Amino acid sequence: MIRAMNNTAPPMLHLPAPPRPSLWHRFLKFCWWLLILAAVGSSAIALGIIGWLVFSWQVEGRILPGVQVLGIPLAGHTAESAAVALAEAWPVQTILLQTPSQSFTATPAELGFALDTAATAQAAAAWSQNADWTAVWEFWWSGAAVSPVWRVDVAQTEAYLNQIAPAVAVDPLNAGVRFDTASGRLVATPSAVGQQLDVAATRDWVVQQIDLLGRTGQLPLVLLPVPPALASTEELVAATNAQLAAELTIPLFDPILGQRETVSLPPSAWGNWLAPQTIAQEVNWGVNEAAVLDYVNQHMGQWGDERYLDAEETARYIGDLISAHMAQTAAPTGSVRIYHGGRQHVVQAGETFSSIARDYGMPYPWLQQANPGVDALAVGQLLAVPSADDFLPLPVVENKRLVISISEQRLWAYEDGQQVWEWVISTGIAASPTAPGVYQVRSHEDLAYAGNWDLWMPNFMGIYQPVPGNEFMNGFHGFPSRNGQQLLWTNSLGTPVTYGCILVGDEQMAALYTWAEEGVVVEVRP
Repeated sequence: MIRAMNNTAPPMLHLPAPPRPSLWHRFLKFCWWLLILAAVGSSAIALGIIGWLVFSWQVEGRILPGVQVLGIPLAGHTAESAAVALAEAWPVQTILLQTPSQSFTATPAELGFALDTAATAQAAAAWSQNADWTAVWEFWWSGAAVSPVWRVDVAQTEAYLNQIAPAVAVDPLNAGVRFDTASGRLVATPSAVGQQLDVAATRDWVVQQIDLLGRTGQLPLVLLPVPPALASTEELVAATNAQLAAELTIPLFDPILGQRETVSLPPSAWGNWLAPQTIAQEVNWGVNEAAVLDYVNQHMGQWGDERYLDAEETARYIGDLISAHMAQTAAPTGSVRIYHGGRQHVVQAGETFSSIARDYGMPYPWLQQANPGVDALAVGQLLAVPSADDFLPLPVVENKRLVISISEQRLWAYEDGQQVWEWVISTGIAASPTAPGVYQVRSHEDLAYAGNWDLWMPNFMGIYQPVPGNEFMNGFHGFPSRNGQQLLWTNSLGTPVTYGCILVGDEQMAALYTWAEEGVVVEVRP
């Protein structure tokens, strides 16, 4: 079935018309566009002002805004005024020189470097003159840091570093030893590396890092290690401890009394004085001389009421003895001498200068000289008595000794403790006696002349001066002659006959003259 088509059009949709903007909205839109136009205008004006400022400053040779050196703003300066500003404002007035354990301060001038203010200012001015508009715009907002120009006097830098080098240096510490009193053994002490300033490397650092130095004001000093000459004593101590069990014996000799004595040093004392020494990279044992001297002064100086040891002489001998023991070589020859001090005497009834001097063993003029101004003696008077060592001025020959007995008119000669000779001799007459005492062979003359008595004395050996300060000496001699013809006293041996000397037969005197060198002690007994 065919339905008839309906040709009627569908109804139309009618929308409402949009509302017209209100007056308020049109006003806001107007204001917005007005602001945009104002901003564009302001920017154009600002750009114009900037352009005019940049142009005018470039024409005037001024440094552009934003330009700085080391944080110092230079905008608006000419090259000349910028140099002045840099000189006034550069913050580095001192340089800090540093090591891990030390620090020093120096001025830039002492170290030989400075900011070249004129060249730096010229560089800033040149950048400003040559900057294009892109660079100008960029650095207007972010700034432009111009690199400083530095000036270095390398010779001055090196001279200053050499000047401070001794203060920087630290000496290396050699390995050593100490004596452990608890164990009685040596213990090794460690070494330490020293240091010295590497002047060349530090100088090169200044040259290469000058910009960093100028900005921070800090200079790290370059150091070289200095190794110790003796890095370890461990092996040496191990080999040496076996030698420390020995007591060291110091021989003493009293030439006045003719006595020998000894004193012992325990390891607990001398072990503390050992000090290793290096010679051509070999280790030898030395001795701390100051410690030895201190010990001697405290424990060995006084040797009885009137006797004493010379501290320095004793310390030297002990040092040589310890060194010889450690090196396992022969001990030093000789002994440590015992000395005698001066004494005092209280005058007794009936005593004279002559009797007192005879009792103490010396010519009486020596006693008189020691008491100037004393012409007469009184009981109870105090006299100074010279030291017996005043008559032993030469180094003592220890293994020989001559003994004279005035009462027996005899001479005995001893060598190494053994009697060599015994002879009859003659001493001085009562009017010119031979003075008892301990003396020393001090001179040899083949033929000496005594002007007071017109005597020529063969093989003369002087032993003492009867008068202090007078060159005349009493001594040994053979039979004297007078006038070159008359031989005296050939039959007088065994009887006092001389004028103070000791007369010995010619044959014996010739042997004695050769045997008794200068320094041999002569003991003259009453």
